[in-house]
Amino acid sequence: MKRLYIYLIMCVVLNFLQARDTLIYIGKFEPSDVVLRDGWVVGDIGYLTWEHYPDSFGIFIIDLTDRTNPSKISHLRIPSFPYSIEVHDSLAYVAADDGLYIINVKNPENPQLIGSLLAGHMFDLEIVDTICYVCNFIPPPSLYVINIKDPSSPSLITTYTPSFVPDYWYLKYYNDILFATEGIYPRLHSIDVSNPQNPVFLDTLWVPMPSPPGYRDIQSIDIFPPYVYCGTDAGMWIVDVSNPSHLISLVLMDSIRGEGAIFIRDSLLFRAVGPSVWKIIPDPIHPVEIANCHWLFYGQRLFVDPLYYVYHIGYYTDPYPWHIYQLQQVGIKEGKNQEEYFDVKIDKRKVRIFYNLLVPQYGEIYVIDKTGRILDFLKKGIIKNGEILYEIKSPGIYFVVLEKKDKILKKMINIIK
Repeated sequence: MKRLYIYLIMCVVLNFLQARDTLIYIGKFEPSDVVLRDGWVVGDIGYLTWEHYPDSFGIFIIDLTDRTNPSKISHLRIPSFPYSIEVHDSLAYVAADDGLYIINVKNPENPQLIGSLLAGHMFDLEIVDTICYVCNFIPPPSLYVINIKDPSSPSLITTYTPSFVPDYWYLKYYNDILFATEGIYPRLHSIDVSNPQNPVFLDTLWVPMPSPPGYRDIQSIDIFPPYVYCGTDAGMWIVDVSNPSHLISLVLMDSIRGEGAIFIRDSLLFRAVGPSVWKIIPDPIHPVEIANCHWLFYGQRLFVDPLYYVYHIGYYTDPYPWHIYQLQQVGIKEGKNQEEYFDVKIDKRKVRIFYNLLVPQYGEIYVIDKTGRILDFLKKGIIKNGEILYEIKSPGIYFVVLEKKDKILKKMINIIK
């Protein structure tokens, strides 16, 4: 009887272990004599900002076809100290110490600097259609709103600084609201940017004091509507932003403290502390940790691609690798990282389409209405991976279709008035 009891306990433990996701360390890109600042990934291409103070600065373009052994494709020097980077539609946007730089990366082997706006010490940026929001963190700290419709000639729309002069650090946009965090003065701000020429301050909220008291600086921000998640020194801070004019502090999860970035992909929240993975659904206010890798502990920057590869930059030290992890999920999603990927992300009438094929092949990407009528061809020819930005003109139900020789992939889009 005792042996049977032990056997049943072992079965329960084994089933529990098998049901958990695993986050494993798989590779790194480790340049010599430079400090990495920020990273972005599109398909099998990575983009990194780097600095070798005081004489050289720039971006690396990385081949991620084999993520266990990433390799440099090329690099491009820029005149100033770079911080953040975003890459959309074959253009890389870099916030740097003296302004914004725009780089054409359509040919990864030969990136070209095509435009710049030298207008202050820019740190974090957020791209929304033809607008770039950038925070300037050198006094007087302010928010820059930049027109990037012509990437070869970006222009300043306005500079916004509320009366209390916040110390802006990190930005995140959602549904005409820009959420901005402060580092030294740990607050979250909501700003109405429905009219980019006239941003309007809505509300501000301080990070709660942890117990016991200590540092509570904010290092990162991401959104899972209607909640904003902030990575702070005191832990993960969750704020209800359903009413942007009245922010409500909900939870300061101080069970895991420490500096660290966060990144939300689908309904999973990734933390650079560990790094670790947290399940937001079904309870966004009390996320549950589902995976952890103790290879590293702190991280300043984090990016997670649609296949759940995690890219981690730690403290800004010389040198410091770009670490890569893989989230392996057991059960329904097992083997997801070895599958084709086709997904969409909707913001009002703007649709960002992500796709990844294991083998390059001829195909078409197009948009149809609910009757099956083709509205637009977005891509035709050899398809491997990438992303496309598309605008739906009218409310209704539509489908984005990726059609290739052996399969048709389809994603529904519901555009609301």
